[in-house]
Amino acid sequence: MLSLLDQAGFSRDDELNIDDNFIGEGYAVPTAESREAAQLFAETEGILLDPVYTSKAGRRLLAYCREGRFKPSERVLFWHTGGVLTLL
Repeated sequence: MLSLLDQAGFSRDDELNIDDNFIGEGYAVPTAESREAAQLFAETEGILLDPVYTSKAGRRLLAYCREGRFKPSERVLFWHTGGVLTLL
């Protein structure tokens, strides 16, 4: 059976970038930066991020944007995987 990654149109391992530099102090521990990202996403886009995981990913996206890692012509997908239930 072929892996989906081996089929045309799907990403290859060399096209993926996993960056764990914004984990912070540890698992399930929010950071000041993740709280800032959650507030910014909520105030500017109306997108609610959970206080830890998705906020840390949002923080990294913001850092990439501020570093100029993306070209104006590039499309960027921020895959919000949930976590909103922790806001209840």
